[in-house]
Amino acid sequence: MHHRVKNLFALAKAIVSLSAKAPVSQPDVIANIQARLSSLARAHELILSDRSRGPDSGRVNLLSLLQTILAPDLSP
Repeated sequence: MHHRVKNLFALAKAIVSLSAKAPVSQPDVIANIQARLSSLARAHELILSDRSRGPDSGRVNLLSLLQTILAPDLSP
């Protein structure tokens, strides 16, 4: 359990670092962090919804998963 918590903190640190990389206002940084966390939550739901259908239900489409995760960076 300890390593999972440590990984979550590392992920949060990376999200904050990436979101604050460019010189932007504080509200923009906050919005960017929220968008990144939301995209990861949607990707997690995408994976879980596929698993809930059973082991033989197929796989998550890799393109859909990547688009979900990278949505904040792909948006204009």
